Amino acid sequence: MNSFNKALQKLCNAIFKGFYLFAAFTFTVLLTILLINVISRNLLGGSIAWIEEISRYIFTWMMFMGIAIGVHYKKHLGVEFVVGLYPAKVKKAAYFISDVLTLVLFIILAIYGFRYAGKSMKMFSPIMGIPYGIVYLCVPIGAIFSTFYCFARIIEDYFVNPKIRRTAPNDCIVSAHFHDRPVLALAIFLGTPIAVALGLAAVLS
Repeated sequence: MNSFNKALQKLCNAIFKGFYLFAAFTFTVLLTILLINVISRNLLGGSIAWIEEISRYIFTWMMFMGIAIGVHYKKHLGVEFVVGLYPAKVKKAAYFISDVLTLVLFIILAIYGFRYAGKSMKMFSPIMGIPYGIVYLCVPIGAIFSTFYCFARIIEDYFVNPKIRRTAPNDCIVSAHFHDRPVLALAIFLGTPIAVALGLAAVLS
């Protein structure tokens, strides 16, 4: 198990370096084209239509890749004030259930994301004519990376180093209205990241 985990962590780090390169490239492109659009708006009196469209798509891709990075670093916001009161074994069980539910959500997103992206390949954006399926591919691809990172975390935290205290999501005070009781239960009693709890509630509904 240790050798498998070491190989898994090396792969995680290699993928993360790829994320850094992707983020640097896309951010540079996004900043450049937005700067060009600002100059065009102020000097030529109008925006460049295709820049506004492509900037939205680039930002969407960056956002879903960022979700995977958040999973890797355990930075998705969660509500910790109840879970923090549990005994150590109960707390670890709650975190384990939360991580498994997170893994299930990302697998579902990957499967249905690919299906939806495939169906959208024959629909095109109004200005650049980009297939919407290419834009929507950010959902399943981001979900695949998130699934991988979540799986690696489960192996590391519960099977290789079970005695090491898991780093919980950022402690935070959340002011929000939870209309779905399952969301409230997951977020409060299992410490499930709020975004994951909302996603699971949407899937179940």
